[in-house]
Amino acid sequence: MNVLTRVIQKWMWLSIPFTVVISGCSIIGLTLGLMSDARQPKEMIIPGWKVDSLKVGTMIEVLCKDSITLKGKYSGVEPLPLGQYAQAYAKAQARLPAGIHLPDLADTLTMTFVSPNLQVSKRVLSGKLSGFEVGFILFTTTENGRFKVSSERLEELMRLRDERGTDLTGEIVSNLITEGKIPARSALVLLDEGRRKPVAINQVEQVHQFAGKKNGAITGLLLGAVIDATLVFIAVHEVDDSFKNMDWGEH
Repeated sequence: MNVLTRVIQKWMWLSIPFTVVISGCSIIGLTLGLMSDARQPKEMIIPGWKVDSLKVGTMIEVLCKDSITLKGKYSGVEPLPLGQYAQAYAKAQARLPAGIHLPDLADTLTMTFVSPNLQVSKRVLSGKLSGFEVGFILFTTTENGRFKVSSERLEELMRLRDERGTDLTGEIVSNLITEGKIPARSALVLLDEGRRKPVAINQVEQVHQFAGKKNGAITGLLLGAVIDATLVFIAVHEVDDSFKNMDWGEH
């Protein structure tokens, strides 16, 4: 009777952790996997002006305003190197409609802006053209022998004149930027098989974001099941050893 009682007691104590162990890690793994899957990007179409909402590493397809499509992993938005921007800018100049002449990069410009001061109708600035951003014109000036990069809002630009005397209105420049006919300095960068593919941010029409792979749940469940099986194996051998070492003699 004492032996039977001892056996029952050992099984009772072992059955509690055994029940928890046999499924605990699987449940934890499944839960963590589901949480990981929930964080994966969903398939959607994003307008060009919202590309900064993308997550780095997401697989995307970019539709440009000239109907070209590019595919790769999103690497972020960053300024184009000056050499690449100069090449893109020169190509844009060559494709402009007849009668529209963009100033060259580094040309000295005289720019007339709307003045925020009600007492003065306009303000005139001078500087060397550095490029354009969405909504801004970039130019460099010299102060105390040092170069300084400045920016002004295109919506306040009334007119600009280059060193050859060519004039452009602020409205024309703004429209060219909006239509993607003048490249912006900032670019969306794609990674395709290790190669970087920059696209001027204002030349992006829309982005197709692909859904991320959701295999976290099954992976977590399988890993948890492996751990559960290992712990069950250990528990069974502990029981087996207990029976072997038990004193079965009668008292």
